[in-house]
Amino acid sequence: MDRPISQTPDSGDGDPESSPSKALPAFSTEDFFRNKGYPPDSVKWEGKSETLEERNARLEKQRDDDAHRHELEKQEIAHKHELEKQETAHKRELEKSETAYKRKKDGYTNTFSAAIIALITMSCLGMLINPNSPKEERGWYQSTVTIIVGGVVGYVFGKSSSSESSK
Repeated sequence: MDRPISQTPDSGDGDPESSPSKALPAFSTEDFFRNKGYPPDSVKWEGKSETLEERNARLEKQRDDDAHRHELEKQEIAHKHELEKQETAHKRELEKSETAYKRKKDGYTNTFSAAIIALITMSCLGMLINPNSPKEERGWYQSTVTIIVGGVVGYVFGKSSSSESSK
């Protein structure tokens, strides 16, 4: 509630007329600054007001700026989503190529191992069949063939039973 400066101060009971104090003196702006110790000539105040057209133009520009900022944020979000999609696709491609490399490496390793085992098995069987091979060494050849055949059978049936149990 605004009251004129010449009115008496409120005593707190809500009725300014019942207050026993004196009326407040009216001060000018110059008097106020003089009482505070500032020379009135040194205080410069330029109050600027805007016309309705200026205010509407300022608010319109602010709305345009806000709309532009909002559009930029939407574009940034869309760009981030696109980057995430590209990154996910790139990761999938990397995983595919790594999986293909591991399969190829495992294939080469298995082929090489099978070739070595086949070579050892053939040479041992050849020595067992050969009538000129020494009798003392036939036990070594026979145990080597037995171990290789047992390993191959265990590998084949062990793989099939482990793949059945994982299903």
